[in-house]
Amino acid sequence: MFVPLNELDFLKRALAAHAEKEAVVCGNLRLTYRQFGERVNRWANGMAGLGVRKGDRVAILSQNCHRVLEAFFGAPSLGAVLMPLNFRLVPDDFEYILNHGGAKALVKKATEFAAAGPMPFDEFRLNQSDLGALVRGLERQGGPALGRAKQL
Repeated sequence: MFVPLNELDFLKRALAAHAEKEAVVCGNLRLTYRQFGERVNRWANGMAGLGVRKGDRVAILSQNCHRVLEAFFGAPSLGAVLMPLNFRLVPDDFEYILNHGGAKALVKKATEFAAAGPMPFDEFRLNQSDLGALVRGLERQGGPALGRAKQL
């Protein structure tokens, strides 16, 4: 029997088999699979609350860290497509990629990548207060989830 696997299947199995084992290390932040799964759920619920729907493309501009992993698993849990951006590009490249790829939203930490400048979108854009609230919600250890946690 052939059973296709996707990234959510890997996370579901890790949550079932290794919930209390360490899964992510990013600087001083250490997360178990259970904590990581909760953050993925909050990320997905936060994006859904901001209008991201199935089939939408969500771009992320971040260095390799837990934020990229949360987006990697959170986007497909909504049926969205993740567009990781290379943070070493110049603003014109960002603009081209975001518009050509049809990004509906851009996720970046408000204090990072200020040199990239404003990033235009044809359809939808997260404003600073929405993004700030999402980032603060994700950064709070044990804080309230953004929306009801969707179970994987």
